Amino acid sequence: MLINFYCLFTVKYILKWRLPVLLLFYLSKCRNCSCVFHVKFEKVIIARSISDDFLKFKKLLEDGVDPNCTDESNTTILQEASFKGKLEFCRILLDYGADPNLTRHNHRYTALMFAVMSGNHKICLLLLRYGANPNAVNSISRNAIQLAAFTGQTRCVCVINNFIRFKQLEVYTKSTEQYPPRVTVKIANQVYDLLIGLHFHPVYVITQYMPCRQKLSVVQISDLMERQMKGKNVNELMAFKINIIFRTVQFLYNVLSRNEQLEGKFNEKHSSLFEQPGKGKCDQLSEEGTKKLLKIAKIFLDISIFAQEKLFYSDTFIRNAVLKFPFKNTAIWGQFVNHFKEHQLKAGDAYDLLCGAILSERILTEESFCATCAVWNKQLLLCSSCKKEKYCSVRCQRLHWPIHKTTCIKRSQTSESQNSDEQH
Repeated sequence: MLINFYCLFTVKYILKWRLPVLLLFYLSKCRNCSCVFHVKFEKVIIARSISDDFLKFKKLLEDGVDPNCTDESNTTILQEASFKGKLEFCRILLDYGADPNLTRHNHRYTALMFAVMSGNHKICLLLLRYGANPNAVNSISRNAIQLAAFTGQTRCVCVINNFIRFKQLEVYTKSTEQYPPRVTVKIANQVYDLLIGLHFHPVYVITQYMPCRQKLSVVQISDLMERQMKGKNVNELMAFKINIIFRTVQFLYNVLSRNEQLEGKFNEKHSSLFEQPGKGKCDQLSEEGTKKLLKIAKIFLDISIFAQEKLFYSDTFIRNAVLKFPFKNTAIWGQFVNHFKEHQLKAGDAYDLLCGAILSERILTEESFCATCAVWNKQLLLCSSCKKEKYCSVRCQRLHWPIHKTTCIKRSQTSESQNSDEQH
């Protein structure tokens, strides 16, 4: 019987786990890679480290433990870390070469399926970024998104549905014999993070998205929407999402260019939001640029009248963006148009309709949204006065305060009167 523990590096690990002295003797002598205990012992060390100390776990990988080893049920370390919801452990395993699609499991479960069962959407996104296949099926012919829907993991469903591969944007970063690359790799990564994210409200896009110094960078890759509709795998929902995001970015630069012309600082190529050369980092937003962004974001919170209804400008903007969607022969476009015709638009309806279609209708009932930028997958803060409105940050609360202050005062007064009545 062959025993091999050449990858367990030193006797100190064996002594730490109090193995028999006879086994210690064999382990110190054996150097054969076909050892029958090799995988099992590695699994014991790693499994205990996953629930213990990250630094210890990292040291084991640095010393040579196989990140793809399995236990007696053929579960890999990555699968176990995904099931336990250990994000940092999953990240370092993937960095050290763990295969996200390796499945020796008895029921053919993949690491993505284990992440779905844990309900950790961040691990799902991490695995997808490292090449996990969302279409792989288990022994009962169910893929990861079907398992997520069955177990009620709505966030995981949204992450998988909204994911595209970076190679779809990578083509824009490569030059040809006749043309230079359309965008830099840095800009492509910024746009990619925005596209696979779960938030696309205009206020979020403007306040959270890092604008490009090159004004035309995003416009130059706007044909990505056409690629979603004319490729082998048509993705109407992603095309709709790209349509909203790109029109928001175009709106941002149109307003910015108009303001620059009025100020006499117009530059056809470069944005005035950034620090100028010689005044700091050129890719860093200046203090004045940050104020300009927030001022433009406030435009989407302005109240307007449409069909005798008070609406945010964001509602009108989204409605017009949907109507201008270039592929009007799609079923989803027809559903949106019919809804706008049959139902009177109310404040927030346009984004809710789009969010329900692109993400999931369950999100609208299960999650709470920031009143300003509609962020939902993070802890929100309540308004200290009325305890009703929710915000993802102090900045969003300040942006929304000019609109909220009238209703907030009324709510605080009514709550105080109710408390006084109860005391009497």
